[in-house]
Amino acid sequence: MWAVTVDIETGEYLGLEDVVEVDEPFRELFLGGQFAPDRFSLDELPESLDTLYDRIYDFYLTEDSLGVITGASRAAGSYLTFEIPYTDIGDLLQDSFKYLIAV
Repeated sequence: MWAVTVDIETGEYLGLEDVVEVDEPFRELFLGGQFAPDRFSLDELPESLDTLYDRIYDFYLTEDSLGVITGASRAAGSYLTFEIPYTDIGDLLQDSFKYLIAV
């Protein structure tokens, strides 16, 4: 699965780091295990969250969440998506995306 996230005002492609601070607090939030992937419960994951975090390759924005796409084993369908509500990452959002918390 691939996503293309574009700034609709400038037409520029956005990277995950343009939307959220991708640093230790974001890693800890992801690894905290409170956000289940789309097709498995956390207990059923074929790989560790740490391994999945290291394989994040894309993202998307929904009305209320940041979607993170990570590579996974073929047994898991080759990718998994995790949706993290903006309210849970509010402090980590870049200033130009903090408005998403109020949506």
